[in-house]
Amino acid sequence: MTDRRTLLDIFNLTYEDENISTIDRAHRLVHEGLLFGVGYRFEGVADEGLVNIHIATGSELELHGALVVSATGKAYIDIEEDGDYSGGTVVPSVNLNRASANTLVSTFKRGVTIDTPGDNIGVELIAGSGDKNRPLGGETREGAEFIGAVDSEYVIVVQNLAGAEADIMIRMELYEHEHEEE
Repeated sequence: MTDRRTLLDIFNLTYEDENISTIDRAHRLVHEGLLFGVGYRFEGVADEGLVNIHIATGSELELHGALVVSATGKAYIDIEEDGDYSGGTVVPSVNLNRASANTLVSTFKRGVTIDTPGDNIGVELIAGSGDKNRPLGGETREGAEFIGAVDSEYVIVVQNLAGAEADIMIRMELYEHEHEEE
C-alpha cells in the first residue's frame, strides 16, 4: 500500500474503492483547500485609463498562479515588480473549496498609487477590434504558471486603449508553496 500511495501522489491520482483515477493539479489543489481565486471587474474605464491590482507576497511562501485579463476592447497589460506603491482597496481572496478554512498569506489591493514604478517584467496586448462606439474585446492568459518570490510586490497594470469606455477584468487562480531549491 505504501508504494501505491507514493505513486498516487507522484501522478496526482485518486484512489477510491479499488479504482484509480487521475485529476489535474488545479483540481487536486481545490480538493485540498489550497487553490484561491482573486479578481476584480473594473467597469466603465475611460479611454486611456489605467487600472491595477497589487500583490504582496508573504515572507515564507512563494505565490504560484495563473493570470487572466479580459477587456471589452484593446488594452495593454504590464506587470511591475518591486516598485513603491501606496493606498488601494483590499481585494479578498476566495478559497475555491468553500468547505476549507485555509487562507492565503499574500495580500491583494486594487487601485494602488504607483509612487515609483517597478521593473516591468511582463508586457502583453489584448487585441480588441471594432470602432470607437462599438469596441469588441478579448482575453489573455499567461500560459505558464507565474511564481512570485517571497517578500515581493507586483502590480498588474491594464490600460484601456479601446477608443471608448471599456470594462476590464483581472483575475487570478493562486496557491502558495514553500520555495524549492533547484
